[in-house]
Amino acid sequence: MEEQLDQTEPAAARQAQTQVMVNRTYPVPPYYYKAFTDAAWKAHKAQQKQAAHQEQGQIGESSGAASRAEGVGGKPEEGEEQPWNPFASGDQDDLSSRTRVLFQPPRVDCMIESGYWEAFGTSHALDIQPASEHQMNLPPFRPMDVELTDRQYLHLLLRSLLHTKLKLIEALTRTLRPADQFAADTEEFWRDTGNRWTSEGEPYARHMHSLGLAMILVTNSLRDAQARLTMELMLKAQIERRREQTVEMKRKCADLNRRLQDLRSIKSTATQPSSISDPPDVDMDHKN
Repeated sequence: MEEQLDQTEPAAARQAQTQVMVNRTYPVPPYYYKAFTDAAWKAHKAQQKQAAHQEQGQIGESSGAASRAEGVGGKPEEGEEQPWNPFASGDQDDLSSRTRVLFQPPRVDCMIESGYWEAFGTSHALDIQPASEHQMNLPPFRPMDVELTDRQYLHLLLRSLLHTKLKLIEALTRTLRPADQFAADTEEFWRDTGNRWTSEGEPYARHMHSLGLAMILVTNSLRDAQARLTMELMLKAQIERRREQTVEMKRKCADLNRRLQDLRSIKSTATQPSSISDPPDVDMDHKN
């Protein structure tokens, strides 16, 4: 029977853990997240400073030993320069060697050498340079004489986009010019830009297309801030949801405690012996 219990308990525990993981909106954090505490981080920083001081002292001692060996015509003995090993005295430090390994940044030497990293079978470049307006052959919309922020530049592009849209609607709703007159009117513009328009609304449509591309290029530089703010909002929503669940759980616990108290009081009342009073003595002689 005990062997059966030992076999069923891990399965039940795994099933409960799987149920908890399925019910969570976000995945469960790894087990080692508890190692990243303020005290552990301060101890890690102190060990880094101590390691830097020891390394500087060892470099000075090794350089002095090498100069002395060169002065006498010999070489420094093997083992004289001992590099500092942060994991040599793991039992004496406040942090365990496993915790120190977690605090070390990951090794990305192979990624830096190749310039690519892979995730789920897809390769991504480390240094992604977004295309500029000049590389996409877009006209220079940003004024050169005025320094604008990205927010101001986006407002400028939006105003130009709305103005061009109104011009496009005006060109499409008015009476069309004959082909020869349209060609003669746009000849000077075609000579300056190198584009020959085939319709009244084509220049406005192309201009709106260029404005849209310029706006996309500007907004691409804000992806980092957007991702960071989105993650913060998601974490805040998760924390608020956890708080609501905690309040609901406390309310249910209080309700269960109240019911248990009622049941205990009912049980104590039912098990308490009832006191039966003796009948009064009757004087038969006096009654007769």
